[in-house]
Amino acid sequence: MALTQVLQAIKRSDQYVKQLHITLKRLKVELRVGVSIGVLVLVSGNLMATPNILPKASWEIEIYSENSMIDTMAVNKSGDKVTWERIGIRDLKLGDFELYRRYDEYFQNNLGSFYEERNQLDSTTKLIESWLSQVTYINIYYGLTQRVTIFLNTSYENTVLDYTSKYELESKKIKENFQLLGEGSRYKRLPDKAVGDHINDIFLGAKIRVLKFFMLEFKMTAGLLRIGQDAKEKVVEEQVEELQTGREYNEWHAYIIGDYQMGPLLIYGKTGYIWMGESYQRQFDNQDIQIDLGDRSMTQVGAKLNSPFKTNIEWNIMNLKSAADKYKGGNSKTAFHDGYDVWTQVPESDTHLRILQIKVGIELNSYLTVYGSSNQILNHQLTGQLYEFPGRIEPETIFQLGATVNLY
Repeated sequence: MALTQVLQAIKRSDQYVKQLHITLKRLKVELRVGVSIGVLVLVSGNLMATPNILPKASWEIEIYSENSMIDTMAVNKSGDKVTWERIGIRDLKLGDFELYRRYDEYFQNNLGSFYEERNQLDSTTKLIESWLSQVTYINIYYGLTQRVTIFLNTSYENTVLDYTSKYELESKKIKENFQLLGEGSRYKRLPDKAVGDHINDIFLGAKIRVLKFFMLEFKMTAGLLRIGQDAKEKVVEEQVEELQTGREYNEWHAYIIGDYQMGPLLIYGKTGYIWMGESYQRQFDNQDIQIDLGDRSMTQVGAKLNSPFKTNIEWNIMNLKSAADKYKGGNSKTAFHDGYDVWTQVPESDTHLRILQIKVGIELNSYLTVYGSSNQILNHQLTGQLYEFPGRIEPETIFQLGATVNLY
């Protein structure tokens, strides 16, 4: 009931959303230690959070900055959507994408010698200088009863995907060639970098202590809570490209959590399911593709050791399994511009991911704890159609630096 009231209050108050946007933007400036990634990342610290039930009428506020760099991408040079190759993003070339090879063939067939002599694409052109990420999270928890804690998760993301100057030149050539064919509207010329600077979707949820060693957790984003900039809302115009920070669909999470305290050692496990929805992407060789995302299942085991010196060490391993996606429209059928009319399963899109997190915290006083963590990818099936994580892109080690304030 309390969670429903919170949701209704948010829906009634446009001013709340505006104020939260301003607050997060200020915090983003204050806490920034890097710049940020522009695709929707489906794995974050909120998914890997330690179980916690607060005493009745108490608050906990957590603020942290998460920093990473996209380092690897999956490419399907053959265009069969089955044979995937891992490649570092700084080594990524125009010729690695079947779409650009099809452009080259199309221009040769229709522009002839003019194209070959004056405006031919260079397949060896490298595309990306850097793809960096910084996201500022704010999580607010409230002990509704001794057994029920409700919470809000939100974040602000700043996005920079820096293209090479040579890729800009190739993009200019593509635009000019289409214009010569009277088809200029088919292609938008790229800017020097794609930028996203916006709040992400808000999640509301609850943790319920059912038994001494057993909890349930639910969280969701839907309706007016989806205030991030989704793939259809972002601006893609001539030499302007924004990147998404939100979803086009409602997302629901449900988890079962078990935990057991043995003196200073807490052992816990978590398993659950994430219901996804229909998405959309226009980026690189994905041209206006509609995607019905496969649902996710998650398992996690971990332990937290509190020392007598007001420090704690925590580790956990998370496994995330994604069911197969479906797609249609855009260029989902062939690379050039031919899409399926009905939902069709995406080959090799049932991906899996395993991450190890190590976290160290220092209790400065009874109210304030600061911490740092490192998230190392142990295994990731780098395949599928979408530029997302997990999916076709992969970051290096993800670092987090933050603090929690307890108001009991």
